[in-house]
Amino acid sequence: MIINHELFIKFTKAETNGNDFIIIEDIPLSMQDIKKISDRRYGIGADQIIIYKRISQNFYDVKFFNSDGSEADMCGNGLSALTKFLGFENKFVVKGQKYIGKVEQNGIVNITVPLPTEILCDKILCNKRCKIINVGNKHIVLLEVAPMSESEQTNTPTTFFSHITQYLHFLDSKEKNDVLAEYNIHFVNFIKNGVIEIDSYERGAGHTLSCGSGAIACAFAYGNPNGETVVQQKGGKSYVKFLKNTEAVLKTKPNIVFCGEITL
Repeated sequence: MIINHELFIKFTKAETNGNDFIIIEDIPLSMQDIKKISDRRYGIGADQIIIYKRISQNFYDVKFFNSDGSEADMCGNGLSALTKFLGFENKFVVKGQKYIGKVEQNGIVNITVPLPTEILCDKILCNKRCKIINVGNKHIVLLEVAPMSESEQTNTPTTFFSHITQYLHFLDSKEKNDVLAEYNIHFVNFIKNGVIEIDSYERGAGHTLSCGSGAIACAFAYGNPNGETVVQQKGGKSYVKFLKNTEAVLKTKPNIVFCGEITL
């Protein structure tokens, strides 16, 4: 709604394991708008903004925008939050790829995605402790490495890279920023059979309390094809299961936080 050249936008704030989102229905936003809305001091505050458009009954086109204004390829926790918001069972298309979301009676949300694939990156020389996984978006999974310190979590990308370069060899030092802009990066530790712990740095959003697609990527990298993997993150637990070598299911418990309007 536009009044006196100001745009009033209705929104819903939601979170999945501390990964927070602003859900808005079918309104085009500029990069400046996205940055303002996402700002935790001058806006509402969120890791990502979700823009959804109804195509037909229970079928939606979805776009994800990071807090820096860039567009994300996919977001597992975001699909969970949107499914919770819409209710029941829904189908989504994100950049041409289809996903299914379903709300269970206990409030758990299941997101079904195509089976992840392991890919190569010509900018990185990976060793056996590094895997690159595609879950509709791309993830660098670092296995059995030290998590980020508190200062690295809250500091600049340069400080962050001083940590990951202990485990990654960049074929060209100039490629570092390109990698940070293209990949989510996860530090993974094995707890016990069927349980892993991850710490995530998401492209366009920085350090987050959890990452849903990252949970899928890390579970896939570790390999537990016949059982459910519990993925512990700072914001809470996710559960990942692979079905018939064709798809993966992410289980989380998202929450609707509040609804409101913001003026742009």
